Amino acid sequence: MKFKYIFFLIAIPSLCFSRGYSCSEIDSIISNRYSNGDYEIAHNMAKKNKDKEACDAFFYFNLGKVFKKFDDFNSTRDMYNLAMKKSNETDYKIINLEYKKLSFFSSQINFIQSIYASDGNKEKALTNYKELLTGNQKWDNGEPFIDSNQNMSYDTGEEHTDWKFDDIGLLNLYIADIYKNNENYTSAITYLKSAIEINPFVKKYNDYINVISKLIAKKGNDFLRLGNLDNAIEQYNLSLSIDSTESSIFYNLGNAYFENQNFVNAIEAYSNVIKIDPNKYKAIHKIGVSYQKLEDHDNAIIQFRKAIGVIEQNDEKFMSSYHSLGVSFMETGAYKDAIQILNEVITLSPQYYKAYETLGVLHIESSDSRFTNYELALEYLLEASKIKSENYRLKFRLAQLYNMMAEEDKENEKYKPMNKNLAEAKKYARQCLKLKKTYGGAYFELGVAELNLCNRSSSLKALKKAAKYDRRYRSEVKRIIKKMDAIMNHCEDN
Repeated sequence: MKFKYIFFLIAIPSLCFSRGYSCSEIDSIISNRYSNGDYEIAHNMAKKNKDKEACDAFFYFNLGKVFKKFDDFNSTRDMYNLAMKKSNETDYKIINLEYKKLSFFSSQINFIQSIYASDGNKEKALTNYKELLTGNQKWDNGEPFIDSNQNMSYDTGEEHTDWKFDDIGLLNLYIADIYKNNENYTSAITYLKSAIEINPFVKKYNDYINVISKLIAKKGNDFLRLGNLDNAIEQYNLSLSIDSTESSIFYNLGNAYFENQNFVNAIEAYSNVIKIDPNKYKAIHKIGVSYQKLEDHDNAIIQFRKAIGVIEQNDEKFMSSYHSLGVSFMETGAYKDAIQILNEVITLSPQYYKAYETLGVLHIESSDSRFTNYELALEYLLEASKIKSENYRLKFRLAQLYNMMAEEDKENEKYKPMNKNLAEAKKYARQCLKLKKTYGGAYFELGVAELNLCNRSSSLKALKKAAKYDRRYRSEVKRIIKKMDAIMNHCEDN
């Protein structure tokens, strides 16, 4: 259909010459196109035929109306002048009135713009533009009136025509421009939409919509950087309501929803990115991460595999999708698949510490005893910590693992290796606290280590801080404190 439309757009004006159409036939074709809202076709035909000679007054008058629709007022005046020359007395009055109305409009616009340029009074300019748009309920110089007392001037109370120009898109554009400069984008959009309703084929209207859409999105970016997520979301949605072709705006909207923990809407926003640009693998990846947050790992796996397909097709180096796929495999109990993909990450990017960390977690937390292996977990976590030495979470995981290993030694009454593991747990808990002083988990692991090392007061102090900084530990801290004597039974034998 698109190609047929373009052909028709080009062919009709050409046929008007090649086949020798008469003025009335051309006028009929243009008028029908104009009446049906096919303004662009009518405009192209008007441009092709404006120099056609020997046509009647209304042929040129109708061409003038087409040019007016596209804010080409010079061509409109030329056509009106030609129409008046060809018209009879009755038609002359009709055409001349439209000519005067257009001249009045142009003079009013020039007056408003000159005043605005000199004093910069936006509110005054807005008021004047709006009065021109809808009328001001009073007579202005140049508007027609009935000269009842025949003194050749307007007197109060005489009947007059209050001209309004709600059929000219350019006037709406001028109003929108002032609102845009005042960062009142909502009002700017309202008037721009009115301009586009008048004629959706005027390029500058649509270009201006795109400009404002990007300005609104920029405001959304500012809110997003400040963490003002609700306002960021509002601005992005407003931007997209007028121009839904920018994938980057949908992506940022998705990020705002994601940070606001509205993962369902985040998925929708990221999906719109992919509709516009299927190669945006980061958007596909973020859909997968959003499904992870919703604990829907089956759908997450589907999205990560899609992302990896695009990544490999475009020869990109983006390990996050591989790693996240491994995480979702692990969460669904597909440990073998998880280990395979995570080792692939390590092969492709040996410095990607998260792969080592996740392998460590897998060998600690696996619900399948075949994959539980504290020694292997320790090896992976130490390698991750070596790569990312300032990562407090890795220090915490190491403290936690050493405490778990110590607990296993304690159950087997292997006190010497137990004490060694507890010393390591203390070391890594303290390293974690140097990096993040209020991390409740590190205080908890420090308290557990001190307790098993028979340091009651140090243990109490650390455990209380764990409960203070992280409420999730409060119930467990209370339980430990109540059973502290029983937990320290080994101290007499150790």
